[in-house]
Amino acid sequence: MILSLKGQTIFFFQMVLTGAMIGVGYDVLRLCRTYFPLRGLLLQVEDFLFWLTALFFAFSRTVATDLLDLGGIRWFTILGVALGMVVYFGAFSPVLLPLARLCIRLMSNLILAILRPVFLPFYHLGKFVRKKCKKIVDFFIKIGKRCLHFFTLYGKMKWMECLRKLRRLRKK
Repeated sequence: MILSLKGQTIFFFQMVLTGAMIGVGYDVLRLCRTYFPLRGLLLQVEDFLFWLTALFFAFSRTVATDLLDLGGIRWFTILGVALGMVVYFGAFSPVLLPLARLCIRLMSNLILAILRPVFLPFYHLGKFVRKKCKKIVDFFIKIGKRCLHFFTLYGKMKWMECLRKLRRLRKK
């Protein structure tokens, strides 16, 4: 089936839109990399999976429009996808990516502002418990030191000498 010029033009602009949508997907991936960075092989696997998904997406959009012309992909299909990505990355990405980062930062600050008063009592409770536990531990250390000094055997020996004697006792 031969497509009319109007049909080919509509299909071309659909492929430009497909390329722009792939660009949006890559910007989302870049945002995720900002907050959840990967390195080495995982980064390469992530890129491979993204481009495999983008290829599947572009092919499915081509099939969905039913304009493959019996299995043949025309040159304007690939050109449309590439042009859509170039236009998106050149015109829209430099504006939308910083705007998205700003929105994420504002939303995280808003969430923290909401959750901070909720968790503040637990923070103060934790500080209180730590102080009390420190006092209890210090009390038992003080009692332990007094007990060591109370017994004449341990009171006359230094701590290291005590350990040496214990080692000698274990060897026998």
